[in-house]
Amino acid sequence: MKRILLYLTTAFLVVCSPISANSNEETVHYDWVFKSQSLSGTIRVGCGDCIKGASIDETSTILKGALVEEMTTDWKTVLSTTRTDENGHFSIPNPASKNLHYLRLSFYGCHTTYVKVRITRWTRKKEVTLFIQNS
Repeated sequence: MKRILLYLTTAFLVVCSPISANSNEETVHYDWVFKSQSLSGTIRVGCGDCIKGASIDETSTILKGALVEEMTTDWKTVLSTTRTDENGHFSIPNPASKNLHYLRLSFYGCHTTYVKVRITRWTRKKEVTLFIQNS
């Protein structure tokens, strides 16, 4: 009887105790729309001020292996997936739509970031530089 009570108590504590994992549930949503000539670019670790400004912080590090997912407009369905290469570069060759694209950026130890990218030939940027924030 004591053994059963010990097992039940242990199981209760394991299930009900808070688990501290290194995952972070916080997300970052950017309201503005990035413009680029293609659905490709570079992902770097940076701050929100780096994203808003026109200059790229050269001290920011590139993210090798970051997950880039093209999503539907409601952010619920993944349309295509790619990872950044050793230079932090990603490319989605055949985008699902022609104009506005919804991207979810994720990397271990960083906040999941949601951005919108508009493909237009009228912009000077051939590729977009996106920043993801540390946890």
